[in-house]
Amino acid sequence: MTDQELYQIIINDDKAVGYIENNDYKRLYFYILARNNNVKPNELTNLLLNAGIDLFTLAYSEDKSLKAFDFSKITKIDKLAFNGTGLTSANLKTVKEIETGAFFNSDLTEVYLSSGTVIGESAFANCKFTEVYIPDNINLSNDVFHSCSSLETVVLDGSNISVSSDTFAGCRNIDTVFVTSNNIGAIDYVVRSSKKKDILINVITVPDAPYDEDSVIHKVKYWTNDDVNVTVREV
Repeated sequence: MTDQELYQIIINDDKAVGYIENNDYKRLYFYILARNNNVKPNELTNLLLNAGIDLFTLAYSEDKSLKAFDFSKITKIDKLAFNGTGLTSANLKTVKEIETGAFFNSDLTEVYLSSGTVIGESAFANCKFTEVYIPDNINLSNDVFHSCSSLETVVLDGSNISVSSDTFAGCRNIDTVFVTSNNIGAIDYVVRSSKKKDILINVITVPDAPYDEDSVIHKVKYWTNDDVNVTVREV
């Protein structure tokens, strides 16, 4: 369906026009989808975005047909907004706040975050990442990546990244971590759920922030088990 055809559906419906006049775009969104089976969620989304309408409160929960989405005009993603969708990639460089469960159980295999983003609990839980890159100035709250069972590599690229005790709970396959030498303590909560027998810790050296290799190995063994083979490499 073209934007023009969709536009005609909306303006020829008095109730839809009323929602527009009241700036109630959330009700407009669900009203149009409920009354028109041939209107696809992504088509309506794109029309509203192109019209400059703020879509922060619109939800696409469980919409497996949603395979791609342009986040470049969005700065906040509400609770469960993209829960269970078919999205495989999300460029969230313009997004400053991601609320609880925003992408929970979606098909995401890659995500791009910006420094300073506020991320709510379980925002990316049960997604399909094999690698996640975390820029500086981010606080990873509880369960952000809970049960991402395919996750193998975690990159913590900054000294001001905090990891909560359950951020990576249930991530059993993490075997590679990148961490700055002035944030070594963060590895504890990254590897604690890992069941891998070989774990590689890549230390990104920072001036005036020495680290002790034996201490790193001890931390990893303490949070996993004594039988794990830990390799520490400076990068």
